[in-house]
Amino acid sequence: MILGVVLGNIAELNLSRALAIDSDLTIFVTRPWALFFLTIAVFSAVFPLFQSARERGARWTRFYAPALLLAVTLPLSMMDGWFRPTLAAASFALGCYLA
Repeated sequence: MILGVVLGNIAELNLSRALAIDSDLTIFVTRPWALFFLTIAVFSAVFPLFQSARERGARWTRFYAPALLLAVTLPLSMMDGWFRPTLAAASFALGCYLA
């Protein structure tokens, strides 16, 4: 919460700058880091629902961690270098193993 308060204004300013330069919203899913953080944000938003369903013993909750691992595979594999694509392969393998 503190991080959001501190960086919120900066993030809002840079978002408005990015949209002023180009109004195409596909940059948020075609760039690896943007897609990575968007994926993490979606899974973070669903996390409270996951916690309450896990306490009730819902069966779908056992697929939350594998789905997260498989979802971050795509943006990690799009990144340059050798470490992040290797991490994507390990994430994919672990996600398949847990599913």
